[in-house]
Amino acid sequence: MKKGMFSKLFILLLVVGLLFAVAPTQQAQAEGPDTGWHTGDSLYKISSADQLAGLAQLVNEGNNFSGKTITPTDISLSNASVNENMAVSTVVG
Repeated sequence: MKKGMFSKLFILLLVVGLLFAVAPTQQAQAEGPDTGWHTGDSLYKISSADQLAGLAQLVNEGNNFSGKTITPTDISLSNASVNENMAVSTVVG
């Protein structure tokens, strides 16, 4: 009976370990450009690397931000996606 109990416990621990291994982390959840902040207003605050990439995407798609105020607030690029040239993947303009 001990062997059967050990096998069940081992399988349970293996399943729990696999769940933690495939669970998304904070860094993995960053999925790229965030354009959800773009609401058509004239004042914007950008507070993440994903929002900055979203600004680049919007500008590169032809959106005109003339007359708009965009204020960056303590943006950390330490977890931003970089290409092989060590440059942020999406460039504004």
